[in-house]
Amino acid sequence: MAGQKRTKTEYRGIYYNETTGKYDIKFNYKSYNAAKQRNDYKSKWKYNVATIGEAKAELALMQSGKNRQEDRDITLQGAFELWKNKARAQDYSPATVVNTEQHIRMLSEFIPMDTAIQNITEDVYEDIFARCRSKYKDETIKTLNATLRKLINLAYKKRLLGENPLVRMDNVKTKKTEKVRVITTGEWKKIDSFFNSEKRKYKKLRFMVNILYYTGIRIGECLALTWDDFEEFVRSAEQNEGGAEQSKKGMRLSISKTILQDGTPKDTTKNKKNRKIPLSPEVVGLYTENYEIRAEERSDRIFTCTYNTYIWYLTMVCRKTGIPHCSCHSFRHTFISNLIRKGVPLPVIEKVSGDTQKTIFERYSHMFEDDEGLVLRALENL
Repeated sequence: MAGQKRTKTEYRGIYYNETTGKYDIKFNYKSYNAAKQRNDYKSKWKYNVATIGEAKAELALMQSGKNRQEDRDITLQGAFELWKNKARAQDYSPATVVNTEQHIRMLSEFIPMDTAIQNITEDVYEDIFARCRSKYKDETIKTLNATLRKLINLAYKKRLLGENPLVRMDNVKTKKTEKVRVITTGEWKKIDSFFNSEKRKYKKLRFMVNILYYTGIRIGECLALTWDDFEEFVRSAEQNEGGAEQSKKGMRLSISKTILQDGTPKDTTKNKKNRKIPLSPEVVGLYTENYEIRAEERSDRIFTCTYNTYIWYLTMVCRKTGIPHCSCHSFRHTFISNLIRKGVPLPVIEKVSGDTQKTIFERYSHMFEDDEGLVLRALENL
């Protein structure tokens, strides 16, 4: 109350009111403002407490978890807004932002984003990922768990939580990702020969598996391909036998869209990274064979069957040729492995594959030379 004289006591937040002869209590707290994306600092007073003992008890009650406003206000959505501010301030890559947004959308299937973080108990946490397991594989669960914990840790770091609820939660256990399946040269020849054995029957299938093998695109990206995605371009000038420079034409594949497993088309790739991949002579030859017999528009999709159809055919050819089972994604692993084996630099592999250098190195680290070997090779013949 204004106009009254108060003096501090030895207890912080408790004042002796010389006008009334009683004690006044000032409780300072912060409240997260989602619109402003920051804390609002506020005070709450309680007046005319008879004794210092009662004032201490009252202040303790006001400071308890039940009355701490900030513990109730910060939600998962609020923490996500904080993370986006941090991403902008620290100039995170667009791919990182897009991936995190996608993970948040996936998490929202299992927990509302307006859930207060303080209400995420261990039981709630375990229920979220128990339901996740009914829809997603371990690798995806691991990513979603990391995203959720990232938001909670950020809110605690910003002092928007009185307690970090993660200390009460055992981390989600996931199995280690199995070693990637790489198709050997001999296995690839058997697959290609099988589809080539009856050209009329398997012509389109052979075209598809050659695209997968020589470009490493994902199966959804392959199913979304149209004839317009095959582009001619002029390669850099090369010297001919007479020493004169001449330009050569090449063909490349433009990747900018995908088909989801349920058949839904999307105008973006999985990680929102568009890219162009130069095509090998094998793929160019099959493109010419397949395109010449078509009368449709170039904007038509080339491969119109479902995911399961192509998976069935691939399973069938593996069984009939006697090679170990491989999935459509095995072709992507093989493509990246072949580039590493041929010494293609990581930035180039990142450019044509759409994966980050970090992901590539972590998954295929066993294929890279040791650091000492790289240094010694670089110092040869200086």
